[in-house]
Amino acid sequence: MIKGVTFALAVILIDQITKIGYEGRLNSTVAFTNKDSNQSLIHLLIIVVAVSLPFIWLRRPSWAIGLAIGGLTSNMIDRVMYGGVRDPIAYGPAWWNLADVISAIGLTICVCYWFSDNRKEVTHVESPVD
Repeated sequence: MIKGVTFALAVILIDQITKIGYEGRLNSTVAFTNKDSNQSLIHLLIIVVAVSLPFIWLRRPSWAIGLAIGGLTSNMIDRVMYGGVRDPIAYGPAWWNLADVISAIGLTICVCYWFSDNRKEVTHVESPVD
């Protein structure tokens, strides 16, 4: 778990450093959503996921959990300190930050591990003993 905490702290530090001096766009929505989405429900879901990750995925790589929690935490720091998430990176119509990408990668890795573990459990069939 130490590795996960280290990764989380590194993500928070790197993301916050990339935003130093940024005074541009503040995003009140969540990554990969628009203003029409139910933001309160999405914020609640993010908090539930962030709190439950260590308990649900204890068998998953702690570094991947650290990536997810670090990204989510860095964006929550922005929301508390600035009233929205600072999104300094624009790609087409989308605005995002490093924490969005890192947390998505961490969650994707955790889900891939979850699917691979479940697949092993489902496909493993013991032969009956005579």
